[in-house]
Amino acid sequence: MKVPGCRTPGHLENNSFASININIGPGECEWFGVPYEYWPVVEKMCKERNLDFLKGAWWPNFQDLIKAEVPCYRFTQKLEIWYGWAVDACTGSNLLAGATMWPGTLDQ
Repeated sequence: MKVPGCRTPGHLENNSFASININIGPGECEWFGVPYEYWPVVEKMCKERNLDFLKGAWWPNFQDLIKAEVPCYRFTQKLEIWYGWAVDACTGSNLLAGATMWPGTLDQ
């Protein structure tokens, strides 16, 4: 559970499992997602900045992703709506409840 006003840095779900995030309010939540197939580009960007993606807190520069031709999905999660994703980051002024689901595939 994430408290209101928290910021979730970019991350890959444990074991690349799919996740479910439910926005339980009080407001909306903005999400950014990068397709898993672009992980090598994201990993290279982190290494160039001396960041450990798996242990550190990474918040990508949106323009750097565009420049590297990495598709970045940006969307707003409304109250009481759930979603699942792969590599993601979130900022919002609400509570989020999440669960990691298994078994799963990248195509689910």
